[in-house]
Amino acid sequence: MKTANNNHIIVNYHYIEDPSPEWGGIHPCPTAEFEKQIKYLAENYKIVSVDEVYFAAKKKKNGHFAAISFDDGLKDQYANALPILEKYGATAIFFPITSTFDGNVPGTHKLHILLSKFSAQLLIDRFNKEEIGFAPIPTDKRMTNERQLYSDIPTVNLKETLLSIPPHVKDSFLDKTFKALGLDEKKIAKELFMSEEEIKSLKAKGFAIGSHTHGHYSLSSLDEKSIKEEIRTSKKILGELLGEFPTAFTYPHGIRNEKMTLYLENEGFKIGFSIEARPVMATDDPFFIPRLDTNDLMLNEPFKNDTIKHAQ
Repeated sequence: MKTANNNHIIVNYHYIEDPSPEWGGIHPCPTAEFEKQIKYLAENYKIVSVDEVYFAAKKKKNGHFAAISFDDGLKDQYANALPILEKYGATAIFFPITSTFDGNVPGTHKLHILLSKFSAQLLIDRFNKEEIGFAPIPTDKRMTNERQLYSDIPTVNLKETLLSIPPHVKDSFLDKTFKALGLDEKKIAKELFMSEEEIKSLKAKGFAIGSHTHGHYSLSSLDEKSIKEEIRTSKKILGELLGEFPTAFTYPHGIRNEKMTLYLENEGFKIGFSIEARPVMATDDPFFIPRLDTNDLMLNEPFKNDTIKHAQ
C-alpha cells in the first residue's frame, strides 16, 4: 500500500458495525475490520488532519500521511469507531447531517432502512405504480456503471432513480412508503444518528467536525437558493452547537454543482471533499479532494505492494 503514489491518503467511513440480517440494506465496515485498518494506518502512516494531508500533497512533502473521515454522523461511529481511534491515538473528522438532530432521517438512510426490511423489487413496484409521470424503473439492465458497482440491478436502479428525480418527489415517495410500512422516523433517527451531545463530546475530545449539509440532498438537484440554504443552515447549527463554524465540507453523494466552490468560500469554508477513490495529488482542487473508501484498502486480502484499488 505504501508506494510513492499513495503517500497522501484520506480514508472515509460510514457505518461501523458488524453486519446483521436485520439490517441487510446497510453495508457496514465490520468493527474488527475497522480496527485492522486503523492499526495498519497507525503503523505505516502518520495520521494527521485532512488539511495536513492536502497541504502535504500540495507541497509534495516526503513521508506517508493519512487522514480519517466519517460521513453522516452515525451513532455506530461514536459507539464502535471512537474507542478504536482513541486506542491507536488517531485523530479524525466527523461530518454530521444536522437535520438528524431534530429526528429526521435523510432519504438515503430511509432507503437503507427500507432495503433492510423489504426487497428492492417491492419498492420499485410501489414507485412505478405511484409516481406517474416518471419513466418506470427498469430491473433488467443497469442504469449506470459509474456507481453502486457492488449492488444488484434492481437496487442500483432504484438508488439512481431516487438520486435523479426532484428532491420533493423523492421525499414524498420515501415518506409515504415509510409510513405505509409502519416505520417510526423519529425513533429510527434517535437510534441511527449521533445526538448533539455526542457531537459536542467528539469536539471536546479533540476531533474535528465538518459540514455534510442539513438535509443530505444531492446538491446538483437543487436550485441556487436551496443549495445556499443547505450550506448555511448546517453551518449555523454546528456553529451554535460547538462555538465555532465548520471550515470543512463534504458533498452528499460526492456530487457538486459547478458554482459550489464560490458558495462555500462565501460561507467561510476552506476545504471540501468528494468520494472519488484515489490518493490526494498536488494538483487537486482544495474544494474537491478525493477520499478512499474503507473497501479500497482491501486489508482483508494478503498485503501486496499496492493494496489500494481504484474505482472503475
